[in-house]
Amino acid sequence: MQRVCIHGFKSSWKMVTSGVPQGSVLGPFLFFIFMNDLDSHLVTSLLKFADDSKLFGKVNNDSDRDVIQQDLHSLVEWSNKWQMAFNTEKCKVMHLGKHNKKFDYYMNNQKLDVVNEEKDLGVLITDDLKHRDVIQQDVHSLIEWSNKWQMAFNTEKCKVMHLGKQNKKFGYYMNNQKLDVVNEEKDLGVLITDDLKPSSQCMPSGLW
Repeated sequence: MQRVCIHGFKSSWKMVTSGVPQGSVLGPFLFFIFMNDLDSHLVTSLLKFADDSKLFGKVNNDSDRDVIQQDLHSLVEWSNKWQMAFNTEKCKVMHLGKHNKKFDYYMNNQKLDVVNEEKDLGVLITDDLKHRDVIQQDVHSLIEWSNKWQMAFNTEKCKVMHLGKQNKKFGYYMNNQKLDVVNEEKDLGVLITDDLKPSSQCMPSGLW
């Protein structure tokens, strides 16, 4: 049962048949209890964080593939039992390893899409486990946002500053225009340098 109380005025009680009340103190804890047995019948490993789950295992042959597929079936059965359906459109497969046979996997008779990279809790994970130019992707996202809302960036004023001795100093682009690299730049009136050392403006000056 649940009801809403605003400024002392209370609604009538209503039955809550699914979901978790948003903004409540107990909500996250109750959701954790609800999801706690999600992996109770799985053979492979499952990582859980809030409503995000990752199933993974080592696959060398068809038998190994069948184990993961059976675990996916078990997850679907759990979701049907507790009326907590997976959004299969957001469920992805990432194959790791040079000799991966890249088997297909299914949920609810729907083949899961294969991805080469995926953001996990804000971190970009790739199938070769190597660094990807996340900054350039974020720049593209900013351009898409500016185009959507018709607030164009002045690329002449957009600059790149490379920090760190081991920085490989990649080039970055906005609207197919390479951004200028600077060694120092004023930010909110403070002069920032690429070596992060105090600038001359920080030195004592004479009084007039």
